[in-house]
Amino acid sequence: MNQILSTEDLNNKYRGTKGNSKDVRTIIKFFAIILVLFGIFLIASSSYALYKGGNSSTSAGGQDIKKPEIEVQTKDEKQLILTVMHEDTIREVMYYWNDEEAETISGEGRKYIQTKIEIPKGENTLTVQVTDVNGQSAQYTNTYTLNGDIDIKIEQAGNNVKVKVTGKEQIKNVKYSWDKEETKTVDVNDNDYSFELEVLIGEHELNITATDINNNQENKKITVTGTTKPTVTIEPGDNCYIIKAHDDIGLDRVEIETLADGKVTKMQPDGKDFKYNFPLKEGDENYIKVTAYNTKGVASKPRKAVWRK
Repeated sequence: MNQILSTEDLNNKYRGTKGNSKDVRTIIKFFAIILVLFGIFLIASSSYALYKGGNSSTSAGGQDIKKPEIEVQTKDEKQLILTVMHEDTIREVMYYWNDEEAETISGEGRKYIQTKIEIPKGENTLTVQVTDVNGQSAQYTNTYTLNGDIDIKIEQAGNNVKVKVTGKEQIKNVKYSWDKEETKTVDVNDNDYSFELEVLIGEHELNITATDINNNQENKKITVTGTTKPTVTIEPGDNCYIIKAHDDIGLDRVEIETLADGKVTKMQPDGKDFKYNFPLKEGDENYIKVTAYNTKGVASKPRKAVWRK
């Protein structure tokens, strides 16, 4: 009897173990699902933190320091609305177009500042910089384009200024003046007009006004700097040309062209002075042209030489 009872007890235990095994697997699956959900939550939380990171930084104590928030909305084709918000007090808001002088708005203890900004004609880049009383700063940069009836583009190349005027309607005339000198007028009567002006040595302001046949006007001013031109000399040497160049602000390169074959040798000077012995070719008249360029892109007057046999 004892043996029979013992066998029954073992069978009961076996059946209980199988039931427990199923329960264990169920619990493991449950916790695995919980861990997966928890992992997804952590990834989502970290992604959100990274997104918000653009407006905050971490202090030495590990706390997030909020940065000012900048919002720029387009009111219409000619105007923007700049809004600055912050949890702390704003010290100043500064904005400017391209490299022009900046406009500054004092915070005056405010945490919210809003202002309107006029969009200039053409393609222009707006930069906004905001600083709070704790020295935390934020910056915004974007390019905006406003197409006007007349577009004026000015580009300096060396000691020359290139001007291009384009109009939706025919341009009637273009007026320009240097500094406060007398204004000169050019009749155009076309939709496109381009011209070049030489910049005198020193800093000068160029003022250009274009008028179309409907009397729409566009004005643009630019400050440019003219520099002295490099000087070049060519002297006969021992079976060579002795080439010298000088510029007060510094030489960028010297180009030596052999006119017989059109080959150009480019030399890279180091500083304001340059000297080089250019070898002659046997049985050739060695007709050369030398041009020097300074670091502002201004070219010297080309110098030519022919070897006298």
